Amino acid sequence: MAPIQLVPVRIPIPLAIVLLLALIAGIWWKETRHFDFMTPPTPEKLAEIKKKTELSLAAPPKVDDAIIVKGTLNPDLIQKPIEPSLPVEPPKPAIDPGNLSTSPTLDLYADQAFKGAVYMVELASYLETEGHLLRSHLAWERVLDSTKPEEEQLTAAVNALKRLQPSIAKWNNDPAKSTTIVIQAGTGKKITKKLKPILEQAAKNIETASSGLLKVKTNITVGKGQTLNQGATPVAIWFSGDIKDAPATEVLSFTAEDNDNLDLLTSQTLYSVLRSYFARTTLTPPPQAPENEPFLETLQKRVTRLTWERLGTALNAKPEPNH
Repeated sequence: MAPIQLVPVRIPIPLAIVLLLALIAGIWWKETRHFDFMTPPTPEKLAEIKKKTELSLAAPPKVDDAIIVKGTLNPDLIQKPIEPSLPVEPPKPAIDPGNLSTSPTLDLYADQAFKGAVYMVELASYLETEGHLLRSHLAWERVLDSTKPEEEQLTAAVNALKRLQPSIAKWNNDPAKSTTIVIQAGTGKKITKKLKPILEQAAKNIETASSGLLKVKTNITVGKGQTLNQGATPVAIWFSGDIKDAPATEVLSFTAEDNDNLDLLTSQTLYSVLRSYFARTTLTPPPQAPENEPFLETLQKRVTRLTWERLGTALNAKPEPNH
C-alpha cells in the first residue's frame, strides 16, 4: 500500500482573518452569555466587591509591625532617647617631681603653683609616699603660700607640715647667714615689764619656726603720757628690719587690763600683723589660726619658710636713693 501524501492547502488571508475573529467571538459568547452587563449592580453587590478588593490589596505595615521583625525588636527602627552630653573635664596635669638628684631650693615647685592647690596636694602626697620628705615638705608649703587652697587642701597641708616637721632638718645652721628682723612694741610704763619676756619668747618662736632663716630682736618704746594708775593699757605691735630707716609692716594695737591674757593677745596680734602684711604681696597670706592653738605650732605649720625668708628680705631692703 502506497503512503499517504499530505498536500498543503493555501488559505487566503481574508478568510483566515474572518475565521480568527469568529473563533474569538465564539469563545467570548460561551463564557459571558450568563452575565448581565446592562443592569447596574445592587448596593449589596457593590459592598461585596469593595470588601473583596480591600482584602486582595496589601495593607501598609503598622508602626509596631515595622519595629518588630519576626518577633524581635528591630534596633534600626527604634528611636533611642537623646542623652544630655556631659561636660568634658580637662585632663589632669601629670605629676612633675622635678630632678630628684639636685639640691632643692627654698622656693621649689613655686613654678608649678599655677596648676592649682589640688595638683600641688597630689604632688606633695606623691613625694611623701616615695620617701622624698624634704621635697614633700616644700610642696606642702607651696599649697599654703603659692596657691589659693580650699578648706580641704588647706587642712591637708597644715596637718602634713605638722607631721613632717620632726623629720626635716633645720634649713639654715649658720647664724651669720640669718636675716635680722625686729619685733617692735609701743606701750606705757605700766605694762612694759610684763610685756618684755612675752616678746622675747615670741622672738624665739619665730626663729625656730623660720628654720634658722631669721634672727629676731625685740624693742619696746615706752610712752610718757600714761601713769601707772590708769586703766587699760594700749599696746602697739609691728615688725621692722634691723637697718637704718628700715621698712616696717603696718601697726596693729590692742588694749590690755591687768587680768587679761597678755601673752595670748600679743601672739594673736603678731600673727595678724604677719597675715595683713602678706595679704599685699605675691605670696598667699598665712591662714587663720584657731584661738587656742599654741603660738609656736601656729608659726610652724601655717607660716612657710619661704614666707619667713621673704619677710626678712623685704624688711631689710635698703631704701632707694632720692633722685
